[in-house]
Amino acid sequence: MTYRILVLALALGLATPAIGLAHKGHDHKLMGTVTMVAPDHVMMKTTDGKQITVTVNAKTKVLKGKTAVKLTDVKEGTRVVMVVASDKASFIAKVITVGVTADVPSKTGKQ
Repeated sequence: MTYRILVLALALGLATPAIGLAHKGHDHKLMGTVTMVAPDHVMMKTTDGKQITVTVNAKTKVLKGKTAVKLTDVKEGTRVVMVVASDKASFIAKVITVGVTADVPSKTGKQ
């Protein structure tokens, strides 16, 4: 009898979805290259090649390194990391971090 209860409990445990693994309420990061910037959204091509649109609002912080910048400073072709509140398709940006590029000397040797 105890063996049957143990087997039944194990079977139910395996059949039940892992609710704890899919916990909601934490931030997600999206990485990619900006393809378009508008006052209310940013479009980007992710590192896996998908084109996505992320909504920007008054609460969205835009950073370059640790320095706050304006959304207008984000240009097409800029690499970014966006922190969004959901992993669903209606993304709303909490933080957009613009990639910091090092100064590269010109090929002619003149600066």
